[in-house]
Amino acid sequence: MSFFVPRSAAIKPPGLAGYADPRVELEKVDLLFKGFKLAILSTLTGPLLVAWLFEPFIGAWKSWGMALVIYALHSERWFFFSRFNRARPRADFVPQPWMRGVAIRLGVMGTALGLWTLAATASGSETAMFYAITLSAILCAGALTQFCIHPPVVIAFVTPFLLGSTAQMIWLAISQSGKIGWVSAVYLGVLWAVLVVASRRFGRVMHSDLMQRYRNDALLAEVQAQKERAEAASEAKSRFLAAASHDLRQPVHAVALLADALQQRSQDAQQQAILARLQGGVAHFADVVDEVLDVARLDAGAVPVNWQPVPVQDLLDRIDATYRELAQAKGLALLIRPCADPQAAVKADPALLWRVLSNLVGNAVRYTAQGTVLIAVRRDASAGQSGWRFEVRDSGPGIAPEHQKLIFEEFYQLHNPQRDAKSGLGLGLAVAQRMAALLHSRIQLRSRQNEGAIFSIALCADFIPADGLKRTKNLNKARDLGHLAVVVVDDDQASREAMQALLQSWGVPARLAANKAAAAEHLRQAATWAGSARALVLLTDHWLARGEDAFAVGAAAISSCPPEIPLHIAVFTGDIRPKLREQVQQRGWFFAPKPVRPLALRMWLESLPTEEKLTQEALI
Repeated sequence: MSFFVPRSAAIKPPGLAGYADPRVELEKVDLLFKGFKLAILSTLTGPLLVAWLFEPFIGAWKSWGMALVIYALHSERWFFFSRFNRARPRADFVPQPWMRGVAIRLGVMGTALGLWTLAATASGSETAMFYAITLSAILCAGALTQFCIHPPVVIAFVTPFLLGSTAQMIWLAISQSGKIGWVSAVYLGVLWAVLVVASRRFGRVMHSDLMQRYRNDALLAEVQAQKERAEAASEAKSRFLAAASHDLRQPVHAVALLADALQQRSQDAQQQAILARLQGGVAHFADVVDEVLDVARLDAGAVPVNWQPVPVQDLLDRIDATYRELAQAKGLALLIRPCADPQAAVKADPALLWRVLSNLVGNAVRYTAQGTVLIAVRRDASAGQSGWRFEVRDSGPGIAPEHQKLIFEEFYQLHNPQRDAKSGLGLGLAVAQRMAALLHSRIQLRSRQNEGAIFSIALCADFIPADGLKRTKNLNKARDLGHLAVVVVDDDQASREAMQALLQSWGVPARLAANKAAAAEHLRQAATWAGSARALVLLTDHWLARGEDAFAVGAAAISSCPPEIPLHIAVFTGDIRPKLREQVQQRGWFFAPKPVRPLALRMWLESLPTEEKLTQEALI
C-alpha cells in the first residue's frame, strides 16, 4: 500500500456489510485520530531534546538530521489529518482505509525512531544506551495509551522500534560479550511482547464497550419507541372509550328516562307491570354497558381516585337500604353487624368503595338460596394500626379452592353455566378487584365447598370530626321540586325529550335546547316561563353539534342568567375521561356519567336549595 491514503479510498467505499455495527468502526476511527492529533502536538519539542541528548554520542549531522526527518514526518501526518477532517463528514466515508493510513505512518515513524536509537546504542556509550532504552519505553507506552483502540496501529509502531533495538542489543552482547546487551535485549523484547498483548486486550475491551454502548442506546431507543407507541395506543384507547362510552350510553340514557317518565304517568296496572319489566331490562343493559366500559377504563388507567374520609356507618346504612328488600324477597336474612365505633371512617374513594361492597353484597344475595347474608366491619391490623375490614359472609354453595382465583377473571361465572343474562356477565368481581387495587387493597376470599363464602376488603382508617358526620339521606323520601326550573341542552332529540318528560313528571318546568344560543335565550327569558322558580338548573351534555361543548354552553348560560336567580350547572355525558371530570369539577359544576339514574338525578335536584353536596357515588 502506498504511503499516502489514495483519495479514491475515501470516495469509493468497499461497504460496511462485514462489520457488526458501522457506528462502532466510525467511533473507533474518530478516537484513533484524536490520539493521532495528540501524538503530533505532544512531540513538537521532543525531537529537539533527543537531538541535543544524542549529539555528544553520534555527532551533529546524525542527531539534527534525524530530527529534521521526524519533523518532516510530522508535517505529512498533519496534512493527512487535515484530509481526514474534510472526508469524515461525507456520507460515503469508510473508516478502514484511514485506519490503515495511520498504521503505515506510525510504522514509518517507529522505523525512523528505531534508526535513531540504533545510532545511539552503536556508539558503545552506556549513557547513550540508557537514553535510547528510556526513549523507547516512553514512546511505546505513549503509543499504547493513545492508539489501543486499534491494535494494528500500536503493533506497527512498536515492532520496528523495539525489535530493531532488540536485535542490535543481541548483536552487541555477542560481539562484546557484555551482560548489559543481553539484559537490554531481554528488556526490550519483553516490553514489545507486553505492549502487543496489552494492545490486543485493550482493543477488545474498548470494542466491546463501544458495542455494548450502542446496544444499550438501541435498547433505550426501542424502549422509548415502545413507550411512545404505548402512550399513543393509550391515547387512542382513551379517545375510543370516550366515543364508545358516549355513543353507547346516550340511547340507554334516553330509554331509561322515558321508561321512568311513563312509570310516573301510568295508572294502569298492566302497563305498570310492563313498564317495570322494561325498566328492569334497561337497568340490566345499563349495568352491562357500565361493566364492560369499566373494565376498559380500569385497564387504561382512566379512573381517578378521589381520596376522602368515608363514614363506615353510612356504607352499612346504604347496604341495608339497597339490599334489604331484595334479600327478603328471596327469603334470606340480611344481617348487618354495626361497627364497634359509630364514628369510624376509612380512607377511600366513596364511589369506588361502594361499587366494591355493592358487588360483594349483590353476589352474596344473588347466589345464596337460603340462610343468611352477614355484613360486618371488624378492626384489622393489616390495613394499619386502626384499619377496618369489611366482611361479607353468606351461607351459599361455597367456592372450591381450584375456582377461587378464576372467579376474579373476566367472564368467568361459577354458578351460571347456562350463561343466563339475569346473572350478569361475570365481570363484577373482575371490576371490583381492579377497583380495590386502586384503593391500595385487594379482595380476599375464604370458602369451602357447601360451606358458604367470606369476601373481605381491608382499608386504612381515617378521621372525621364529630360535627362533620353526615348520614346517607333517606332514598325513599321525596321532596317537592317546584322551586326549580331546568334548561336541558343536548344535541340528541330523543335524550332531550326523555329528560323533559321525566322532569315534568316530577312537576319541574323544563325547556329544551340543542345548542348554547338556544340555552342562553331560554335563561334570558326565564322570568316568563319559570314561574315562581327560585333557582335555575342547566343540564347539559358535553359534546354537542358544530363543535360546541359544555364549557361553551356553561359560559353562555352564566352570562345570560338573571343575576337575582341562582344557576346550578350539571354536565351529564358519556365521556368519562378523568381530565374532563377534573375540568368540570374545577368550575364548581356537577359531573355525572350517562346513563343517569333517575333516582340519583332527583336526589341531586333535591339537594340544590339547601346547597347540600351529594357525593359522586350517587350517580355511578
